[in-house]
Amino acid sequence: MIQQSDIGLAGEIIALGFQAYNTSGGTFQNVQVSLCHTAVANLSTDMNANYGENTPQTVFTADSLSLSGNPDEWKNILFTTPFDYNNTDNLLVEIRWNGGSGTFYTITSDTPGVISCGIVSDYDGTILTALYEWHNRYLLSFYQTEVAPISLGEMRSLYP
Repeated sequence: MIQQSDIGLAGEIIALGFQAYNTSGGTFQNVQVSLCHTAVANLSTDMNANYGENTPQTVFTADSLSLSGNPDEWKNILFTTPFDYNNTDNLLVEIRWNGGSGTFYTITSDTPGVISCGIVSDYDGTILTALYEWHNRYLLSFYQTEVAPISLGEMRSLYP
């Protein structure tokens, strides 16, 4: 989960990036990435409760996804469906896959009291089998939204 205070921006999220921790790479099968607004502050092992009565939106699916990277390199997953983030709620990031080989290690940091990563042993399951008090460093890519129209006179008044 990414806290609203760490995002601070409304708009369409079009990609999710991970920063590689070390040289690693893997191929993951049946990948699904979903995003969900949530007012929940602390995650539980019940994924349905983590949604905070909202419905997650699937933004990316792939039969197979290969990720590889070198230390401090960002790797992005470009969404097939943008997510319209409201900048009011926290953002729940759910990544599922079923099968594959190799590994992809991402930079993480410890944040006391924040549980933001879980493991589901069953791809179709909703109960997390483990929770960790660390989080991956995410890079969210936003699509620039339209700026409200402004007259030339109003624009000039901004720059005396």
